[in-house]
Amino acid sequence: KKDKDYIIVLGSGLIDGYKVGRLLGNRIDKALEFYHDQIKATGKHAKLIFSGGQGGDELLPEGEAMQKYALEHGIPKEDTLVENKSVNTKQNLQFSRQMIEKDSGKTDSKVIFVSNNYHILRAGVLARKLKFVAFGVGAPTPFYFLPNAVIREHLAFLVMNKRSNIAIIILILLISIGAGLLLYFIPGETIR
Repeated sequence: KKDKDYIIVLGSGLIDGYKVGRLLGNRIDKALEFYHDQIKATGKHAKLIFSGGQGGDELLPEGEAMQKYALEHGIPKEDTLVENKSVNTKQNLQFSRQMIEKDSGKTDSKVIFVSNNYHILRAGVLARKLKFVAFGVGAPTPFYFLPNAVIREHLAFLVMNKRSNIAIIILILLISIGAGLLLYFIPGETIR
C-alpha cells in the first residue's frame, strides 16, 4: 500500500570503504522506486532513512554513502535522514525507529524497510521481536552473491534463536540416548 511515512534502507558493506556496490545499490534503487511510485499514486512524500554505521574498513558510515547515492539520483535532501551508528540489522531497526519517533513526534508512523530479498525474513522477525510495525520490501540479489547470502542468513537465524536450537539438540540427544539404552537392555534375538 502506497501510504508510508518512512522508508528505511538497511545498510550493507561499502566497496573500497566508500562506494555503494551493486548489492546495496539494489536496496537503494528499490526504496527510490517505492518512493517515486507512492508520490505518483498519492502525492505523499515518504522520508527515506538510510541506516548503517561505519565498519572498521569503511571510510564513512554506510548511511552517509547511501544518502549521497540517493541525492545523486535526484532525491531532495529534505526527504532523507541518516542513521549512522548501527552495526547490525537489529540496531538498524532500533535506531531508525528512534529517529522516526523523534522526527514525527509519534509512535504509529507507517513504515517499510528495504533490503535484499534474502534478508527480508530475518529483518522482519527482528522487527517483530522489537514490536516495531514495519513491513519488508525485497530488492533483487545479484546471482553471484546468493550462495554466500543464503549461508549467512541460515547461520544468523541459528545464532538469533540459539536457546531454541540448543534445547532441540539436547532433546534429540536425550531421545537418541534413551532409544539406544532401550534397545541395548531389551532382550531379544541377536542378529548375526
